[in-house]
Parts: sequence; structure tokens; C-alpha cells
Amino acid sequence: SRSKQPRRPLHQNPPSSPSETLSNIPVLPTIKTYKVTKNRPDEPAGLFLTKAKNGAVLVHSLSPESLFRKSTPLHPGQEVLSVNEKRVNDPKMAATLITQAKRNLSLRISTVERSRGFLYCQVK
Repeated sequence: SRSKQPRRPLHQNPPSSPSETLSNIPVLPTIKTYKVTKNRPDEPAGLFLTKAKNGAVLVHSLSPESLFRKSTPLHPGQEVLSVNEKRVNDPKMAATLITQAKRNLSLRISTVERSRGFLYCQVK
């Protein structure tokens, strides 16, 4: 006859507090749209963009005279999702769209950089 083995718990080390359980949940981003108006078509936006390891286009820095510094809470580390409603996946592509904007310029921004493998879809 078989001897009964004691059952092992499903969780070896259960969370000690609710906040420990919540720390494993990824932070969900807030999607914001920041709009500015260029005074002239060749006015620089004053943004420096970079590509993160996960492929996201990130705001690296803003120049002191940036259109976005003056009128929006845009800051380094935020992910640029689109420029004038066109999805971007490369800093050069984003820079080209920003430069091509004649007057109105809008950036859709995620407040949290995506974790590797995460994709976001905004439903209107």
C-alpha cells in the first residue's frame, strides 16, 4: 500500500501583505495627448527622443525653449506613442513627423514606459 505524502502548499511563501501582492502587478499607463501650436512652420519643437531597449520611443530631454516645456507637463522618460495621430516606432520617424507639422502638433504620450512584450491599444 502507498503511504500518503503530506500535501505541499500551492504557494511556498505567500505574500505577507496586500501591498506585496500588488507590487507584482505592472503599473498601467495613463495615455495623454499634449497639443502645441508652432508660431511658424520651421519652429523647432525642442524635443530630444531616444529608443528604449524594448523599442519604445522615449522623450530623452527637452530644450529650455521647447514648445512642450512651456505649455505641457511632458517630461523625460515618457513614451511617445503617436505624432499628429500617426503611430511612431522610431525616434527618426517621430522627428520627421514633428518637423513636417506646419502649425498644430500633438503628441500622444504614455506616462509609463512599456515593459518588454507589452502592447497597448487605445479604444476610442
